[in-house]
Amino acid sequence: MECRLKLDELAGERIPLYGQVAVYHPGYNCVLFLFPAYDPAPIPPLSTVHEPSAVPDSSAAPESAVAHEECTVLSEITGDPSVTGTGGVNHRLVLDACRVITNNNDGYLTTDIDGAERVLATTITLPCGIYFLHLENLSTRACYKIVANFAAWEFPESLPDHWERPLSGPERLQLRQTFGRVSPTEMSDVVKGADTKCVVSGFRLSLQTAHILPKEEHVWFNSQKMVRYCYNMSAGINDTANGVTLRSDIHLCLNRHSCVFYPCEPDDYVLYIIQWGEEDYAQLLHRRRVTMPKRVSDKFLYARFAYATFHLLSCPEYWQDLASPVPQSTVEVKAQERTGSVTRAVGLADIPEEEPPAGDTARATGDDIEMKDNTGKSPIQDGGPRTPAALHHSPQHPDTSTSIESLPELLQETEEDKKFDESWHKVFPGYPDVEDPPDTSDIQIWTYPDNPRIERLTKAYRASHPQIAMSSAGLPLHDTSPAFHFDD
Repeated sequence: MECRLKLDELAGERIPLYGQVAVYHPGYNCVLFLFPAYDPAPIPPLSTVHEPSAVPDSSAAPESAVAHEECTVLSEITGDPSVTGTGGVNHRLVLDACRVITNNNDGYLTTDIDGAERVLATTITLPCGIYFLHLENLSTRACYKIVANFAAWEFPESLPDHWERPLSGPERLQLRQTFGRVSPTEMSDVVKGADTKCVVSGFRLSLQTAHILPKEEHVWFNSQKMVRYCYNMSAGINDTANGVTLRSDIHLCLNRHSCVFYPCEPDDYVLYIIQWGEEDYAQLLHRRRVTMPKRVSDKFLYARFAYATFHLLSCPEYWQDLASPVPQSTVEVKAQERTGSVTRAVGLADIPEEEPPAGDTARATGDDIEMKDNTGKSPIQDGGPRTPAALHHSPQHPDTSTSIESLPELLQETEEDKKFDESWHKVFPGYPDVEDPPDTSDIQIWTYPDNPRIERLTKAYRASHPQIAMSSAGLPLHDTSPAFHFDD
């Protein structure tokens, strides 16, 4: 039997890793992003490389680009095969990532920390090198805060022009008629049925439904009112506008935040590798055209790009005290979900997870994001350490589960308590009231009738934490009644 070549020997054209594009914050001279550079850049003629510049011009090409190109051309002249071309990262994609972490502020890149050597806006591929992000706003050009956590990012009122996906009125009507009644539990099957194959690879087997915006981010989804971009508002984050069909390994790659869907033309997308350590998938997928269904909302695609951007941020713990804070309500809901003190909204926890096909032994954990409270001081500013206790106490959101003593009026015995106690012991005579029963090997029964007081505390807690009685779409749950009454 004649053997075929190994899969890794079949690839005709290997995509080189040219190096990296580093983006710095000029106010702190600290790295924001390190992009792996897989995009080729054209080599300029030799005459343009050595042409001197008599007067410094802020609109000239970056010095790092010229230096890189000069090195490349000289290597070809000398016959050194170690350098065969120049490369970099898509300039517009880098600016989009910078726009996200500055909370939707426009900026530009320079090759010097003072902002004089500005990169031309017409530059398509940003050559490998070091760049500094400056904002267009003169007052905060180099001294600006960033957003270091997706939960603190605000979805913009309008998308950048190149992210807008135009749909005609009849197209929108047809999509709403087709997908407007799909329930959360039907979402996965409907998405795979509509797509029929992986939108990236074209495979028809080993398929999974991927959430564009991860369903674990339902708190952010609700706070930003993203339901307005759904076809079925009651489905919330599990709407078909937020789902796409991917081959299982590509789904894992997406969940590792290694790639993003990025617009390349009006109504077209490519898969773009943005993380280090994904050389194999860069060979297979980088800048591959994606057959993105019209059903998928451009708003969710942009939100997913932002979500991946925050996982690309270098040393996020460094920026915590220098960044915009996460909303207090988000911190509390996330903490309650971790401890199990609050039930997740209906339509989220009840959606079954898709199991990977046989052979996929690793599951991505990128979607399982938890809010972590920073407990250290900033390396630059001397602010007091932020502890979890400090984050969970605020006048707007009292923590009645841990600060019952702060609500003495709810603890005092009332006439209702006395009547309930009397009626209890009429039905169950002979059982003593014991608040803290002792450890004993004897078989004994104690009672502690405390229903009215618990009901008062429950009402107070629900009043200060309304999110525990809301669905993923921000609507009241069907079961908002208090605990049962013995009289019932």
